[in-house]
Amino acid sequence: MNCIIINGHTDKDSLAAANAQALKEAAEAQGLKAKIVHAIDYPLVKKNPAKGGCPAEFDALAKEIAAADYLAVTVPMWNLGVPGVCKNFIDGVMQARVAFRYHAPKWHHKLLGLPNIEGLLQAKKVVIVWTAGGPAWVYSFIGNPLTKHFKAMFKFYGAKKVVDISLGNLHGSDEAQRQKTEPFLARLKNYKF
Repeated sequence: MNCIIINGHTDKDSLAAANAQALKEAAEAQGLKAKIVHAIDYPLVKKNPAKGGCPAEFDALAKEIAAADYLAVTVPMWNLGVPGVCKNFIDGVMQARVAFRYHAPKWHHKLLGLPNIEGLLQAKKVVIVWTAGGPAWVYSFIGNPLTKHFKAMFKFYGAKKVVDISLGNLHGSDEAQRQKTEPFLARLKNYKF
């Protein structure tokens, strides 16, 4: 059983990277083979990925991600979404015929207007760990476009379960941030996949 953890931040020394490392430790403690992938290490997708526009650097990893038992994404919320490097990475690895495939529509697809798409991810669970400068609880009232997008996307690709874990109010002094992040990292180190 394996777990691939995607650091969706532009900085490999960020809190998102520390969150990825904590999840890696949790996965390994449960006997999973775990690997961290940094989105920033991959090239820009310049053409429509659904039409084969992904750079070759994504190909092997796309197959690895599609076959993974567990996936995790660690990412900050920037402007109510993800950093561009994370979106670019997702576009590169979630390739047609690897993460999903189109099939001939059956009668009920046509009648009900259902998509003729099948998700191919093998992941039993996808964990989204996101952080924000503002209070995370606010998004339970107003909605969270970041998690809504990730949940819809990974369900589309065939993931069985998508959950999110958040840490907010990351503003203020370094000491104030440390007091919030240390217990959060400890919680992630004990996360059960």
